Amino acid sequence: MSSPSSPPTGRTPDEFVSERNFLLVCTSPFLLEGLAKGVQGMAGLGRSCISLPSQFSASFSFPRKFAVCLTFGRNASGAVFFGDGLYVLLPDVDASNLLTYTPLFINPEVGGVASSDYFIGVKSVKVNKKIIPINAKLLSTPADLGGFGEEEDGKNGGKERET
Repeated sequence: MSSPSSPPTGRTPDEFVSERNFLLVCTSPFLLEGLAKGVQGMAGLGRSCISLPSQFSASFSFPRKFAVCLTFGRNASGAVFFGDGLYVLLPDVDASNLLTYTPLFINPEVGGVASSDYFIGVKSVKVNKKIIPINAKLLSTPADLGGFGEEEDGKNGGKERET
């Protein structure tokens, strides 16, 4: 794994750092079917030891934190920041002033096994300032699911989901 590092100012990419003990996985393209057009891959951001935040934290000694900056339009790219770092986009834009904090809820266990998942508390979904009708039960946080949302352990034959 090679990753651009940043100088102390965090304003420009500087050099590359390497880590030999970094787990990356390649898989079949069929797993991308049904995702947004143009998706080229997926990244694990969960709480497991093989997630990107956990591996970056262990390899480069920064906190196991991340920030996701979603795109604002079809022709714009999003970004992911790891660690506490300076959230700087080129050219010299401090993204920390643009980010909105969304707390993550930890699901302690699913089916008796510690979960590496976390969830966000969703009350509604808006697209272009219009509320999208979604079955409110799918946004609930019932205690019988280990605490939050739609996680299902598969023992009860699954559960219908809206995406």
